Amino acid sequence: MLKNFLNRTARDLVAATSGIPPWLNDPENPFLFTLRLRGVADPLDGDALRDHEYGGGSTIRETRTNRPDRRLRLALDAHRQVMQRHADARGYLVEDPRVYADVLLRIPRGLWRQHRMTASGRIPILLDRLAHRHNQEFQDQLFANRAPRYQVIPADGLSDDEILCQFGLGVFIPDAEDRLRGEVTIRLEGQERSLPEWESLQTGRGPMKRITRAAAIYQDQHYLLLAADSLQAPIQSPLWPQGREGYVLVNLAGEQPELEPEEGPLRGADVQWDTASGAWSCRFEGQEGRGLEVRIRLDAPPTANPGAGPAPASGTIVFAGRRSGPRLVLAGIALPRIDPELMPGLNEWTLRIDPNGLPAPDGATGATLKGKVGDDTLYLRIAGGSRFESLRLPAAGLKAGQHSASLAIDPLPLPDYLGLLRPQHAKEFPIPAAKVGGAIIGRAPAADPAKESAIPLALLNQPGSLLWDDNTTRGSLNDFVSGRFARLFPQGDGLRVEMLSASAPLHILDPAGKYLRTLEPGSGGQVVIASGQHLLLGLYLLRYQASQG
Repeated sequence: MLKNFLNRTARDLVAATSGIPPWLNDPENPFLFTLRLRGVADPLDGDALRDHEYGGGSTIRETRTNRPDRRLRLALDAHRQVMQRHADARGYLVEDPRVYADVLLRIPRGLWRQHRMTASGRIPILLDRLAHRHNQEFQDQLFANRAPRYQVIPADGLSDDEILCQFGLGVFIPDAEDRLRGEVTIRLEGQERSLPEWESLQTGRGPMKRITRAAAIYQDQHYLLLAADSLQAPIQSPLWPQGREGYVLVNLAGEQPELEPEEGPLRGADVQWDTASGAWSCRFEGQEGRGLEVRIRLDAPPTANPGAGPAPASGTIVFAGRRSGPRLVLAGIALPRIDPELMPGLNEWTLRIDPNGLPAPDGATGATLKGKVGDDTLYLRIAGGSRFESLRLPAAGLKAGQHSASLAIDPLPLPDYLGLLRPQHAKEFPIPAAKVGGAIIGRAPAADPAKESAIPLALLNQPGSLLWDDNTTRGSLNDFVSGRFARLFPQGDGLRVEMLSASAPLHILDPAGKYLRTLEPGSGGQVVIASGQHLLLGLYLLRYQASQG
């Protein structure tokens, strides 16, 4: 159901803009990159850790390649998260490799004790220098537009000349500005423990502050990655099944938590809502029934008054969250049924999707969906496959290829569509401040951005996606969306929608995906929808979300 739709962040793609191919990839754990440096004479010399040109000489070696030049800056540059953006006014999608902003440094415990979190010690200098250089070099390329956050924690088993640098989708280091969204506890064999706290120093201009924040759930946090081994996760779980290796991962980007991985020593079992405790119960099962339970209570009450400034240093600091404007969120791609009378000459359509179920950009490899004229069956070819296999709907647990997300296709309660592909990746379309004519949504961008706000829809602009009876490919699936489909006006917490030059109907669905009404093309009709309701424009199912604090 659409109410269980999960927006997920892409996690499998990395790109190296430096020309150096990624070398820290771990197929067993794609959420964490660990850079291990040895021969470090001074583990608190941030310049030497970051770049070989600034110190350390050839004595510092990266352990996987035994090279002296592969240090933190190069590792961050080579291991990026690939996002999507519109290249120009025409709306073409291109890859947008983003640099991770949160970096965890593990240093020998003895050295950490010597310099432990004091304003006069060297650790604050290290944190400030690394964050400053990180922001200076990658300021317009940072993942989720987060300011760089660095943290130093002690580690056992490291030699005096060794340091670990960890980053990736599984690393989230909260600072004073991150908005607390929920709390986490771990249960195992009758015991229950809270996660440890993050203790850090807020550096930069102005007085230095010590910050203590819970290891919990925050507004911009995509994943919660836990393990008993610090090499497998940024947070060590306070409880763990004896003799079990690996990690557990909870996806936090959707309306409810989702579990990964699906295989391993601790396999994600299920997610259930516990009404009595008001928490999500995320169960991971191991062999012989020995598993682990992660309990997540979302929207936990703040521990300090947001309007009263920071709490004392010994408690969790919570600041007022920023207000986000109204937006449309991609809830699914509607897969069309080819009507030979309405679409004469069209034989079939194809849709390339990436591992998370989003339409793949030009040149990307991934799975392919297909629909044929006069055929009510959907067909799927996975990445690397040689043939299309028919699908029976509803289809759950679909795999687009190796390491891909678990995808689903649901039926749609409308005769013009074969089904609804539910991507596992967040894609939002902010509704711009309306000028005199409101905000136009459709296939084309604004003709004059100075006069007219616009929301261009271009995800389905895949050349060659339509095959005609003369065996030629003309146009794309994006042609199912009119250039100027509708006009949008935020109206209180609602959204007023006015039909423009749409060549297809506009359907309204409720928050659960149930059909409500239709505005026919050429009717000039209008409707006001509430937050949580859906618009189906062509092949885009978009959920309206009002402004939130």
